Amino acid sequence: MPTLFNDCSLELTEAVALLERELIEESIKPQEKCLAALVKIETELMRNAMKSKKSQEGEGESEQGEQEQQQQQQDASSQAEQARQQLEKMRALLEQLRRLVPRQEGINEQVAQPGAILPALATRQKQLETETTEVREQLTPIADAARAAATIKNAEQEMHRAGSTMHELDARSGGIHGARARLQLLAAIRQLEDAIRKASANAIAQLADQAAQLSEAQRQAATESEQAAQSEQKPDGATPRQHQEK
Repeated sequence: MPTLFNDCSLELTEAVALLERELIEESIKPQEKCLAALVKIETELMRNAMKSKKSQEGEGESEQGEQEQQQQQQDASSQAEQARQQLEKMRALLEQLRRLVPRQEGINEQVAQPGAILPALATRQKQLETETTEVREQLTPIADAARAAATIKNAEQEMHRAGSTMHELDARSGGIHGARARLQLLAAIRQLEDAIRKASANAIAQLADQAAQLSEAQRQAATESEQAAQSEQKPDGATPRQHQEK
């Protein structure tokens, strides 16, 4: 287990260093490795607790304390895993959001050209609006991404206006609203990047807390094991001569 704690510490250090250099995506891998090490530590602690439980049957309070401690460790692992999954989801949605920008720029460039086929561009704009809505709907349940989701909503509204005016053959207004939609998308990207940066820092802090809790649990388990061993070695109250007479 000391090796696992050391591995986790090294991975956390690397994750923090990468995050400080703004390498958010690169910091995810060491976080995952640290979490994997913590899960192994947690499993080993539970296995050891089950072994010691056999020698402590009847000690209700001790057993209850072990169960509470195990539940706390499981909750910490679950929270860390949920945070990691949420971070992964935000990263995936950020990539989707980034891919929307050049498509909006393409529509904006074409609508400004003489002889542009506005009905066709209106159809493309509507499709882009639909895909933008899908990204926002996936982001909305994530509290850390609330600002980005609100900004994406603004982008959708501008896309809708752009599409409507293009459908009405108003290229100038369509271009204006399309340009605004692009700016809103860029703003949402910056906000989501910031949300991911903060969420990643929180995830690392959560992993560090979990590592500290498991380290303390290991220390307590080692102390209890040592005390139990010493108790077994104590004489039962009879003198050595009394033992011989028996």
